[in-house]
Amino acid sequence: MSLKSSHTFSNIMDNPLKVTKSLFMSRMYHWHNGDLNKVGIIKGVTASLWKVLTQLSKDSIKDLLIDKREVAIQLATEFKNFLRIESSKHVPLLPIPLSDISLKNRILLELGTRYLTYAGDIQENPALSREILKTRSKGSDSGIRGTLSKLRKDGLIETSDKGDSITIEGLMELRMILLRLNEEYQQKEGAI
Repeated sequence: MSLKSSHTFSNIMDNPLKVTKSLFMSRMYHWHNGDLNKVGIIKGVTASLWKVLTQLSKDSIKDLLIDKREVAIQLATEFKNFLRIESSKHVPLLPIPLSDISLKNRILLELGTRYLTYAGDIQENPALSREILKTRSKGSDSGIRGTLSKLRKDGLIETSDKGDSITIEGLMELRMILLRLNEEYQQKEGAI
């Protein structure tokens, strides 16, 4: 069974039901006129429909796939006017005091910034040591340990021999944090 010339692959993908209906109606016309047998119609339409649906399913699933670097690039693009990274120490810079941010969010911000510099080929390692996290976040030793434990349990960070690093879920959480912080900042700026 072959498709009409108007049924290109892109037409099938853009409107699979219209193409399938067209194929079915074409086969019904030929069947009605005695040109095809019933089995040929059913097999042809079923095979066409199956091919279309299978390809749609695969493409839909492929559209959902994303990797950590891609999330980091989207994050950098979305927040380039809100989040900046200091060029020598690679620390996050926001137009709000970092001391106003909770320890959990500050750690995610530090680890997210570290991953952004890693994804941008500025750093060789996506992880930060506990000592650096403690210094930058200004948290107590027990506060840092407890927060890291909770973040690890929630799947937002992972630990290796090089230190702690953010996961893709952590980057997505960081996006939500930055959205909220940016919104709060915009509201404060608008009120002034």
